[in-house]
Amino acid sequence: MFGEQFYPTPEAVIKLMVEPYSGEMWKSGINGRRSDSLCYGLLDKIILDPSAGKGDILNFIKNDLSDYARRDNCDLYCIEIDSDLQSILKENEFSILGHDFLTYEQDVFFDVILMNPPFKNGDEHLLKAIEIAHDTDIVCLLNAETLLNPHTQRRKFLLEQIKEFGSYEILGSVFDTAERKTNVNVALVRLKVVKEAQSFNFNFSDYEPNKIEFDESFIKNEIARNDMIGNMMIQFEQAKKAHKEFIEAQKKWEHYTSFLIHDSHGKASDFDKP
Repeated sequence: MFGEQFYPTPEAVIKLMVEPYSGEMWKSGINGRRSDSLCYGLLDKIILDPSAGKGDILNFIKNDLSDYARRDNCDLYCIEIDSDLQSILKENEFSILGHDFLTYEQDVFFDVILMNPPFKNGDEHLLKAIEIAHDTDIVCLLNAETLLNPHTQRRKFLLEQIKEFGSYEILGSVFDTAERKTNVNVALVRLKVVKEAQSFNFNFSDYEPNKIEFDESFIKNEIARNDMIGNMMIQFEQAKKAHKEFIEAQKKWEHYTSFLIHDSHGKASDFDKP
């Protein structure tokens, strides 16, 4: 119904994916108490599922945190290529950033990427996730054949990236009892991708715009006019880059200061209760 590569992630597999983020957290309400949460460590994170399907992974996180304080601080984003599945995601109020992850141009900084990409080209999708990562956890399901039989340059490069940033384990045919069954041998990849931040040069020492004199020769000189237009385009691209860096810095600031912020009545949030 939703395409040959649509294999919703089984709940048991999602639990394995989020297992490192489990912990004990405060459950709000009159009879507030501490309780176990599989997704405790995902609170206040900016999370992307780039092959979201009908939202099984994001719904699991959302439901796990639904009874806990500060749940609204968990930002859930997704990308999905199928228009019918997009409709389901919209009904569940997830923010859709695009329809094709492989052509996605990053405009959001992600803390965690949780993904179950198509089995046929999962290597492309995982490499794309690594490309857009900065200080990002990546948890990805793959056709194990991708890693066990690295017969292409892309697969070999992917193995090098996994070795640099993390590891993988073979889960076996964990989709053989799923909503949509397949006996594909599945691998689970965990990465922590940290890249050196690109510093912004406020002195603009690496950028020298062409200087154009607006005299009679300029009016008659098509080359000069083209230079000016080209220079304006360069400045526009620089402005876009600066705005992107500003948004990323703002998201980082919000993330690292969120635990210090109290509610509007000046009282500590339920999250801070013993």
